[in-house]
Amino acid sequence: MLATTAVAIAGLIVVRRLPRSWLALVAVCLVAFIGANWSANAARRWQHGFYDVIGQRVLTSASRTGFFRDHGMPTPPELLRLAGKFDSLHNFPFERDPELASFRRWVHRHGRQTYGEYLASHPGWALSGPFSLMHLRLTVLAPLDVYEPTNFHHAVPRLIQVPVFPLNAAIFYTEVTLIFVVGLAMAWKRPSSLLSVSIAVVVLAAVNAFVSWHADANEISRHMLGANVALRLGTWTLLVAVLDGLLSAQASTTSSPTETGPGACTTP
Repeated sequence: MLATTAVAIAGLIVVRRLPRSWLALVAVCLVAFIGANWSANAARRWQHGFYDVIGQRVLTSASRTGFFRDHGMPTPPELLRLAGKFDSLHNFPFERDPELASFRRWVHRHGRQTYGEYLASHPGWALSGPFSLMHLRLTVLAPLDVYEPTNFHHAVPRLIQVPVFPLNAAIFYTEVTLIFVVGLAMAWKRPSSLLSVSIAVVVLAAVNAFVSWHADANEISRHMLGANVALRLGTWTLLVAVLDGLLSAQASTTSSPTETGPGACTTP
């Protein structure tokens, strides 16, 4: 997400939608990305989520298991028995079973690369996960009450939450798609920094959702919380920018400067 943000900001600077002073933020994002990536690799934290991806999404499909086997993944009986299981809910067999030592070595050396190759060669499956209506109900629209702290209160009334936070997946997709398409059209004809930044936020939210969904198979709704917030923030900011552009255009076409009064010039 940090790298994507840096690329998006750099792109907006190139097309002159943002001033060059934003290059400092690009540098900060890149440094944070390199540091976070180094930390995750050094501690191997990414492997915890990857084990659940293997158990939930790879081993449960014969074709995907075959693809990974053809790319060097060991498939002993002890591993195949973990199909459909979460690592943390079964005493961490992916991490602790001595019979899976060769599998863990393969994950560390080739796991992410192989998964990336599978996503690139199966784009339909790669996109159907985070963006299908079924998974949308389980992620973007999933209830997050369990994560609410004590004495939590909603910032806005329920009457406002319904249109802003629709619980119907089809309505939600329709709202976001319509606002995004209109925003793109307006940015093409009447470009502005607010429109460009809002569009970038929505695109980055989609990228974040894609990465979050494929990085882990457990508690996806929690992992996608940041993407959900960014998606709503970007969408509604984009809507405000679109309405502002439409009202400004209407005002400029309906108002014409006319000179009246005693000193006005008239043409016979």
